[in-house]
Amino acid sequence: LSCDNSYQALLHYVSIAEGRLYSQQQSLGDGFNDFEDKSPVMIFNETANRGVDVRVVFSDNISKSLSDAINARTNVKTAVMETPYVHNKGVVCDDIVWVSSVNWTETSFFENRECCVVIESGEIADYFTEAFLSDFDRFYTYGGFTAYFDGFETSYESGAEFVITVVTDPSRDAY
Repeated sequence: LSCDNSYQALLHYVSIAEGRLYSQQQSLGDGFNDFEDKSPVMIFNETANRGVDVRVVFSDNISKSLSDAINARTNVKTAVMETPYVHNKGVVCDDIVWVSSVNWTETSFFENRECCVVIESGEIADYFTEAFLSDFDRFYTYGGFTAYFDGFETSYESGAEFVITVVTDPSRDAY
């Protein structure tokens, strides 16, 4: 329930994701679109950094430029769905489905009375995943370049040489 524990519940389910973490969201509040640690986007990003497939479909009340910024600055893949209008506030976490009235806004998490039902069922999670991926594939358009740097030292001697290797995914159309 919001405002009792929905945010903490989201943190819990996101933290246990191992294979897939998908969400459709009607809203992303101004207090959460700043790439701060408390934002659901950044919490989802932590999970993506562990190698989990993390994707979000937002309604078109989220700007395309914000979606592109999330795609460029995080490992979360986002899409903006224009039609039909996204009114969902749901999450698929492996074999768990979260169906709720909780928007990704500070008001919804911390001030409103909202509710959520969590269903543990691989069959139901697969059903929602199929619908989600159909929507995601239709509306994911990000074609920007993303590079991830891993295993670097915190500092280097002035004038020292080092190698950066960039690997692109040839299965993608645009880079």
